[in-house]
Amino acid sequence: MINLFTGPNAIGKTSIAEAIWLFNGRLMPEIVWAPIVQRWPGAGTLINPLLMLKNRDNGGVDEISISGIEGGKKQKWVSKFTQASTYGPLRMGDGGETRDKEESPIVGYLENSFFENASKVEVHKLTVRQNGDTAGPTKPNVPADRRGAVLITPRMPGTEEMINAFSTAVEGGTKHQLIEMLSVVLPTVQDIEIAMDSMFKPYILATTGSGKRLPITALGDAATRILNITVHFQAKGGGLLIIDEVESGLYYKNLKNVWDKFRALSNEYDTQLFATTHSKECLSAAIEAFKPCPGDLAVHSLRRTAGTDHVAVETFTEETLKAAYELDLDVR
Repeated sequence: MINLFTGPNAIGKTSIAEAIWLFNGRLMPEIVWAPIVQRWPGAGTLINPLLMLKNRDNGGVDEISISGIEGGKKQKWVSKFTQASTYGPLRMGDGGETRDKEESPIVGYLENSFFENASKVEVHKLTVRQNGDTAGPTKPNVPADRRGAVLITPRMPGTEEMINAFSTAVEGGTKHQLIEMLSVVLPTVQDIEIAMDSMFKPYILATTGSGKRLPITALGDAATRILNITVHFQAKGGGLLIIDEVESGLYYKNLKNVWDKFRALSNEYDTQLFATTHSKECLSAAIEAFKPCPGDLAVHSLRRTAGTDHVAVETFTEETLKAAYELDLDVR
């Protein structure tokens, strides 16, 4: 099943993407300090990392709470931040906190509480430093069969993780699939490989039909983004892939072919895809791509109730999705 969230700007689509990613990764105690959710400039020096997620003060309540159902059981995760009473450089040791001038100062502590069917089952405590480092549980209670989730945003078009995933694809013999996917947005790409710059830093090098060899980043945002998405489809088989603003950087005439590929990759790698868009062209392309199998696509349209901050959701699946397409209804 592929879930596509639509709606106007500032309706909460990105918040939903982040909430799904956070809920799936809630057993990793440092999850709320991950750079991908630090929306503000200079976020690494903020006192309260939870404010990065809320993007506003919450009446003095320094916590976030996400609930959901997993494995048929009601799950709840609460993450609370407490500012350090002593702002000096501290270090956690077996004998308690000791001063160390070489350490970045502690700004506070994160406490992650986990509930199952309303009963608290586990607590993780984490130390947060001013430079963004965290210290705490080194062996989180993560089930061995959990594949995790990847959140891809326009703010992070390509990372070291993408290069590592590309290496895995090459080792697994699926590089041809990456080239096929790239050809949807850039037909001139003939080959891709890992190269080293003058500082011995790896990057992905593309060869075009004319024989030019260029960094993939020099071929435009669309090429980099499509490659990043595809390698994570391959790497996260059996897990979740979450793409915020899925149409970002993509030419609208390529969207139907892109969705065709996403549908095939999702089935091949048993990956559940969640995506957001406010593009009507992207929405129409998705509906068109899934006409042969409308049961594999759910479109969730977010709308704000007039005169309030309440957001309502209307979901279109199968027959209602077909009707929306045939009647040319605006489900954005």
